[in-house]
Amino acid sequence: MKRMSYLFPVLFFFLTSCAFSGGKSGSEKFVIPELAEMHEVIHPMWHDAYPEKNIRMLKSLYPELKKHFRKLEKASLPENLKDRTKHWNEKIAQLKNALDKYHTAIESNDDPALLNAARDVHSAFEGLVMIVNPPLPEMAEFHQVLYTVFHDYLPNQKWGKLHQAIYQFEEKMELLRKARLPKRMSDKAKEFNQARQKLSGAVAELVKLKESDNTERVKEALKKVHDAYQDMEKVVY
Repeated sequence: MKRMSYLFPVLFFFLTSCAFSGGKSGSEKFVIPELAEMHEVIHPMWHDAYPEKNIRMLKSLYPELKKHFRKLEKASLPENLKDRTKHWNEKIAQLKNALDKYHTAIESNDDPALLNAARDVHSAFEGLVMIVNPPLPEMAEFHQVLYTVFHDYLPNQKWGKLHQAIYQFEEKMELLRKARLPKRMSDKAKEFNQARQKLSGAVAELVKLKESDNTERVKEALKKVHDAYQDMEKVVY
């Protein structure tokens, strides 16, 4: 059951800080209370009831799981994570589907199906946690620069700050090249490395334009960086 124990430290970090580095000495904190509240039920479901195959406990937890999910599906992502809304909504849909299967298994007294549904509930919930708190801090740091560029500098035509951000992309990419996926995600290593290489190439193209006054070329290069980063996110999430 070692596989089951890794989420708790991740969630503990998430619940206590949810810190994303902005490339400066301080950090900005994002907290989704509804996610933290649901974890209080997910934890005993996954770490007690599931490994012990305690069907009675699994059944007893369903009302609380459903109650917290109703709150969670109405929750909003923090402003700086709005560009992850699509990923978030996909995981919310997965969690809803898993909870529906959980309920059906209870109604039909299908114990194996209930255990499978509990696993699916945990997996979908874990996906939501990773959207807010990515498994690689280096990804979070890169995303922070990306978010600022596309939600402030580009729409408000802050060309001076945008060119400064290119240097930040170069710095964050260097850190990301050295980052390693957690062992629990080793099966995704090949796909992740390919996506990271694509992002590295896009950043290299952008860096060539850091002294350029051709805003259209800079915007095109930024779009490639944005798309490459999203491709890498798909691997992780």
